[in-house]
Amino acid sequence: MNIYEKISKFFVENPIKLFTLFILITIGLALSYSFIPYRGDASTSPKDPIIDLDIEISKKFSDEVHFTLFLLETPNGEDILSQKYLYEILKASQELRDKDIKKQLSPETIESKSHLFRYVDSETGIEVEGILTLADVVDNILKLNPKYNKNLESASNQEVKEVISELLKGDQIKDLKRNISINSNVEKRNINGNEIDWWTSPAMLIVILGDNESLGGGSQRVALGGDKNTLDKENYNIRVLDVLKEELTSLNVWGIAIDVNLEGERQGYSSALFITLTVIAAVAVVGFSLRSYWAVVLIGIGLSTLMIWLKGISFLLGLKGGLIADFIVPIAMISFGVDFGVHAIRRYQEEKNTKISYNKKFIVAFGGVGSALTLAFISDSIAFLSN
Repeated sequence: MNIYEKISKFFVENPIKLFTLFILITIGLALSYSFIPYRGDASTSPKDPIIDLDIEISKKFSDEVHFTLFLLETPNGEDILSQKYLYEILKASQELRDKDIKKQLSPETIESKSHLFRYVDSETGIEVEGILTLADVVDNILKLNPKYNKNLESASNQEVKEVISELLKGDQIKDLKRNISINSNVEKRNINGNEIDWWTSPAMLIVILGDNESLGGGSQRVALGGDKNTLDKENYNIRVLDVLKEELTSLNVWGIAIDVNLEGERQGYSSALFITLTVIAAVAVVGFSLRSYWAVVLIGIGLSTLMIWLKGISFLLGLKGGLIADFIVPIAMISFGVDFGVHAIRRYQEEKNTKISYNKKFIVAFGGVGSALTLAFISDSIAFLSN
């Protein structure tokens, strides 16, 4: 008698005790969600001397500036360096500064204050309040240059192109020049008897600089498993993104790695829907293959209980959430559970016509498929770990 037959025989000899214990443990694990706080998502940075040193440095030496990067893109590949779009960017920048002065960018979890970083740009000499774009520089030159003596709102597209041509000839604004798309294009054009470089681009990057100390301090790191300061900064990033999207209605606005932890939490919540759909699909397959109402009910209850045990034990062991723990592992467990259930029930159905007792049928069915499915479980686990 192999180990699977011994286990199944033990089940047959103690059904009431095991069933009662099973129910009590399931209820206890289900209640654990109410008493044990959520520990957050697991960090993608493993324990390592370099990682530990980086964390220690971030605790002792706080960054002065919090960087937030956004991509602005025209919807149909139009020219974002035209007067129309640059003026829209200029207005959005000013609206962002106004909301910051009104303390409307502060997340609810920190003190309401102004967060944009103020400094004087070394390349242009412009006093910057949190954001400096090509639109700001063009507007400043149009105002100061007697040749134009106007602002960006009243300037023509040709005048804007003339200013951009002069700005991008040298390295006087090399940082802003780097923020123009690699798909930009430049061609020679004659405007009022002067040959200029006519720049066009479908997209550009803009950088929002925040006062890191006002946002909680610490070092800026893009990784899952962030602390409260990291979550506060991500909430601030989202508020900045909302302002830009509200103002830049004719442009597509994309934040670049601005809410890694918040997005991880959202994906963790949405994983419940996908896991539920997986269970429904698995139970439907069981119904079609076994053509037994009771088999569908039994496996459905078993899979639901399996999810309770999986989450409950994870909570008790202090395991953090994440893509693997909240999504991949549950689906793998559902797959193994359905495999075992279908094979065991099918084996039991094959033994129905024999003259042995029901208890013996259970032992034969459980023992017959246990070793094969254990081997499949081990091989699949190795494949998961290797990936």
